[in-house]
Amino acid sequence: MGAISSGGERGGLWASLARGPVYDAVQVVAGAAESRRRVVAELQLRPGDWLLDLGCGTGEIVAHLPEGVRYVGLDISLSCLFYGHRRWAERASFLAATAQAIPFATAGCFDHVVVAGVLHHLDDEAARGLLSFAWQALRPGGRVVCGDPVAYRGQRPLRRLMVRLDRGRHVRTPEGYSALLSAVFGTARGRVDDDAFRIPFSWYIQDARKD
Repeated sequence: MGAISSGGERGGLWASLARGPVYDAVQVVAGAAESRRRVVAELQLRPGDWLLDLGCGTGEIVAHLPEGVRYVGLDISLSCLFYGHRRWAERASFLAATAQAIPFATAGCFDHVVVAGVLHHLDDEAARGLLSFAWQALRPGGRVVCGDPVAYRGQRPLRRLMVRLDRGRHVRTPEGYSALLSAVFGTARGRVDDDAFRIPFSWYIQDARKD
């Protein structure tokens, strides 16, 4: 979770997160496994479902999937993808992609789409484009679940600071994220989760269904 990018990220030290082992180590320190479990719980997956993960990183969400779920992960980082493939090749497929150039036609193929830790790296135009792709990839009745760092009124100072230190440059308010998803899917539900990580952090989870 999640490195599909529009190029609006910070360089330098942050660029090292594009390397698979470093990415996973940071995720462990942050306690990201709990956030993944919560995203999977939102999806209500069943054996035989097809899941598309846009901005999959190293595919660590695979560890939390029920048996029989068919998983496809897309990301821009070749290092993360190779690392994920080595770990999960028997349970998952991985493909390289950017937010502007998804490499294959997936219209109506997937029951669920995850967009976790991605939208805050994208400006509004790129984010809507990625969510439009998610809509096209879903079967009728399919669901998308998104999760991203969030800033909101009344947020505790340390949580706000940690969110501001995130490498993504487009952290939004709950209303900002909801507007993006609603623009593509019509209606969306969302909630702030302040306990999804080991570190003080605020995460906004939202979902929508393709009618």
